[in-house]
Amino acid sequence: MTEPSWVSAASVYDTLFISIERGARYKWLETLVTIEGSLPASRFDVKEAQGTDGASIRYKGLSAARPTLSWQLWTLEHEIEWLDFLKAALPRPGKTAPVVITAIHPELDMFGLTKFWLEEPLVPKFPIKGICEVGLKLLQWSAKPKEIAPAKKPLTLADYAASLGGASAVPNLRDPTLSEITFGEKPPPGAQPTPPSAVKIKP
Repeated sequence: MTEPSWVSAASVYDTLFISIERGARYKWLETLVTIEGSLPASRFDVKEAQGTDGASIRYKGLSAARPTLSWQLWTLEHEIEWLDFLKAALPRPGKTAPVVITAIHPELDMFGLTKFWLEEPLVPKFPIKGICEVGLKLLQWSAKPKEIAPAKKPLTLADYAASLGGASAVPNLRDPTLSEITFGEKPPPGAQPTPPSAVKIKP
């Protein structure tokens, strides 16, 4: 992923595109965009026992990014785009989920962030005469959380035998009549292996 340079292509960082899923598209050109908030971060469950060094640490996956996006309106076109966007995207009462939006800006794209839930709009501010600063609190969109696969337990003798034919295939390792470890087979009673020294070799 190659992002435009904020030195040679600074104007790209003063541009914001937002589209609503299955809806309209909006753009703000020649504006001042500010992005704050949190990026995706690793989550750990750290358990420290009293009187011991170190800790038990378990990885719990990534947390969702929660960026706050704000930009300035100072032209009539800016204001019209903002008011039209609010009509389509404002959260509504009830159990209907808020809209999913795609926000295109280099500072988000460099972290692979483009799709978000709209949590809430910010109250407009007027830092100087003729400038209105608006913003959105966003939550990184995810279709379904990815489960972390549990660690596999070591394969036991019983597991291996079961794959061959069930519990009956497990040998009794304490049986003194077994000359070697076999599955489901025992030498006949009294049978002993013949040592090499007992074999007569003809000249």
